[in-house]
Amino acid sequence: MAFSTVAIGTRFENHALKFLNHHLHMSLTRVGRAGDQGIDLRGWWWLPSGTLRAGPSSSSEGSGMDNTSAVRKGKGRALPEEDMVRIRVVAQCKALSVKTPPRDVRELEGVMAGLKLRQLSQQQADRLLESEDDPGLDSHLGTIAILVSQSGFSRDAVTRALNSPAPMMLIHLPGGRTTPSLLLDGIGEGGHGMQVNGCLWNHAMQGDKGLFSSNLALRREILSETEGDEEGIKVKEQWRCWYDGMRLDRVGPSLEQSMEERAHL
Repeated sequence: MAFSTVAIGTRFENHALKFLNHHLHMSLTRVGRAGDQGIDLRGWWWLPSGTLRAGPSSSSEGSGMDNTSAVRKGKGRALPEEDMVRIRVVAQCKALSVKTPPRDVRELEGVMAGLKLRQLSQQQADRLLESEDDPGLDSHLGTIAILVSQSGFSRDAVTRALNSPAPMMLIHLPGGRTTPSLLLDGIGEGGHGMQVNGCLWNHAMQGDKGLFSSNLALRREILSETEGDEEGIKVKEQWRCWYDGMRLDRVGPSLEQSMEERAHL
């Protein structure tokens, strides 16, 4: 049975969405419409304020709260606004039969440049109108780009991404194909046991002048073999974010709450 390119792309976008929302605890939705400006997934990533390298909310000093408690207690606990930051996320998903080339990295850089230009224009308009709505959250805390590939990345694409001025993450997810695979896709709504061949972020994301401080880490965890559900999938590794030496759970609004809020935008 032949599948259309739209069906192939949609299947992979939903797979990528599952990983980003349930494994890295972002709050993204599919764009899935014409005029998407080159964006397949978009939304927010709520993080403890101490994860930012610089900015008005990058330190917990004076807030009366230890940000590591957000990690320990996580699981969707809504923190006070002053103790967390909201990062804008845009993602492109490439369900190609070959490794993703550098031109797709350049395309995502173009998307980021366009977003930055519109953001600067909006900031100028807000100053003229003396707008104080939603101060800080949408404007000056940054936007990150994510490129998700089903077949991995060429060496030149990785080099281009690492040296890009745009904060960027590359993710290789071999699952999400039109023929489902428990070994690749994982099980359940959260994709438990889904195969992830690699994740990395570039110097603009975390480096000497990167968006994030060194206490936020993207780690490949090697696990003792654990049985899955009745299908018996054995999970040997998974990718998670860590903060101050502890695994980072969801620290902002729950995924359900975030989706409900976006539905009313």
